Amino acid sequence: PGVRALGAYGCDDASLAAEEAMFRRNMYLTDTDLNALMPPGYAIVVPPADYLAKFPVKTEEDIANERQRLTQMENSRNKRYDIPKSLGEGMPEMPPEDAEIFEVLIKYHNVPLSDLSPDVAKTVEVMKHLFRIKNGDSKMRKSSLRILTERARQFGADVLLRHILVVMPRVVDESERQTFLKLIDRIIFRLGPEVEPQALQIMTLVQPLLADADPFAREEGKEILTNLARAIGLRPIVVAIQEDVTSDNDDMRRITAKTVAVVVQALGLNEDARGFLEAVCGARRRWQARQTGLRIIMELATAMGVGIRRHLPALVPLVGLRLGDDQIRVKTYAGSTIAALAEAASPYGI
Repeated sequence: PGVRALGAYGCDDASLAAEEAMFRRNMYLTDTDLNALMPPGYAIVVPPADYLAKFPVKTEEDIANERQRLTQMENSRNKRYDIPKSLGEGMPEMPPEDAEIFEVLIKYHNVPLSDLSPDVAKTVEVMKHLFRIKNGDSKMRKSSLRILTERARQFGADVLLRHILVVMPRVVDESERQTFLKLIDRIIFRLGPEVEPQALQIMTLVQPLLADADPFAREEGKEILTNLARAIGLRPIVVAIQEDVTSDNDDMRRITAKTVAVVVQALGLNEDARGFLEAVCGARRRWQARQTGLRIIMELATAMGVGIRRHLPALVPLVGLRLGDDQIRVKTYAGSTIAALAEAASPYGI
């Protein structure tokens, strides 16, 4: 979503940035690189004499050529931007690595907003505040956060979220990330149903937090999804994740189950939610959908605890039918889900 959205405000280097990012991720790591990444105490094991490498081993010349190409790509991209010494009063300096996503600020840094068209002026103003949040001090962040929140309706959900979703994947600092998450949460709360068209993008950004090792990050993700669910309801979220329910990627199905469980818990296990679970758990064509449905119920049992007890008459029959499923993975999850329901309902029994 981030790369596709780059062109939304006039950045022509999206394909170049994507190519460079992919090249950097797949670049060959030398022994020096690995020693820098890994803690001391590891040693290189000599491979057996009959070992056949899956990929050809690169020579020192190959590695040098790769790094030279990366340097050329970086230089080519950086030379395209003439970064001014100042972006205006109250603006921090622009790091070279931010020139790509904040190109619009470079282009219009010395042009008054009144001289721009309404759409461009709105984009420039939003990007200015996002730049202050990303690179400014604590005072700048708080000020821009407040302005974007208070004027959220004036800027509109589309402009705000479209540009936030471009900038946020580039955020590395933890405090900056929390500020952007807080901004998304406040925009959802302020605009309510207006954020529905951006539901999929918001969920794509927030879903990884549900599986984060940091418990505070998981709570942040749950809070944003909860507010999103209360703002737009269950149906738009189901439409947004319907392809993920039957994904061949097990991790995708797992995170989708966590997402739906958070949404259902926020809205309550009402008639719409039960209808969705019945449809998913009873899907005939794709066993992946049935497994995801069971995972949702298991996540609900874990999250709701004894509160799941009053929903057992509706949930237990759905799970029980899958105990005789043709797919062993579905059958196994059915057993685990029954156990999770029983444990959650303890000591009252199932």
